[in-house]
Amino acid sequence: MDTSKDYRILYCERILDRFMNVIRYWKLPYYTLKREKVLNRAERVKSALMTIKYSFLPLDMLLKSDMLREYEDAVEEVVKVLSEERPIISDEKTKLSYAEIRYATRTLRTLRNRLMLGEKNRIEYAIDIVGVEVASVSKHPRADRLYITKAGTGEESYIVITNIRDVKKGEVRAIALLPPALIMGEVSEAMYCSNPLPPEYKGKRPPSNLIFLSEVTSQIEEVLKSTP
Repeated sequence: MDTSKDYRILYCERILDRFMNVIRYWKLPYYTLKREKVLNRAERVKSALMTIKYSFLPLDMLLKSDMLREYEDAVEEVVKVLSEERPIISDEKTKLSYAEIRYATRTLRTLRNRLMLGEKNRIEYAIDIVGVEVASVSKHPRADRLYITKAGTGEESYIVITNIRDVKKGEVRAIALLPPALIMGEVSEAMYCSNPLPPEYKGKRPPSNLIFLSEVTSQIEEVLKSTP
């Protein structure tokens, strides 16, 4: 397995860089000591991820390896430090910052799940895609053609802003978990990427043939090419 070119690992690398820049430069209400503590733990994650990237191990060996466990332990250390202080949401930029942090930690934590999708280096495997049930749909207060929806798996919930007019409460659709975006004052945490799905896909990753792959691929490529 060419781990140096695997989209799942490259994507985590880019998301980790984004996360570190949020902590370093976005002036969140952390004390300087806390910021340095988070960055110190994040550097350990980066070191462990680089070990994985250049390991060139077969997938079955990588999944059983100490290096993957060490990476996961390092990620949990970051999460532990972040959880020591409750976020203070004071404005739109802070709201987006904390959404970025939530996204980064979730993406880094679920690398193993995406590796378990198999040996093939498919670009859509870079991100988590999950079936969610739409819990509510309302018009965006500042944009006539946009809708703010709340959707969830039963264990996790997400705000998804969409221009899809026929999204309905109670439907199950797939969402692509992408970096959050601030859209007219509201944070969107994902993108719908399927038509309505059978209810059994709630909380599960649908097969690629049920996903709008061109849209998902375009968004992933944009993240990979972007400056952290």
